[in-house]
Amino acid sequence: MASFSKFRDDLESDVGDQLASLQKEVAVLRKQVKKQSSQVYDDASETIADMIDSFLTNTKGARKEIYSKARFVENTAKENPVATTAVGITIIGLLIAFFFSRR
Repeated sequence: MASFSKFRDDLESDVGDQLASLQKEVAVLRKQVKKQSSQVYDDASETIADMIDSFLTNTKGARKEIYSKARFVENTAKENPVATTAVGITIIGLLIAFFFSRR
């Protein structure tokens, strides 16, 4: 009976040692994953910032043109309020006709 008790104690000790070893490995893996995910987040943030800067730089001329056209439309609408109202009502009527014709 003593040998069975010794075998059980040895087995419990081995399992306990293996469990402790696994817990240490899991802790190391968690640290590695945390570090890598932080690096991935930083890289993604930097890439997105670079893409936004590139987009803004590449569209600078187009944005100026759009703003210029918007100011032209605004000034035209201020100078011709009756025509602007007529165009607006016509567009609204066309949209209403389009939506009701789809049903």
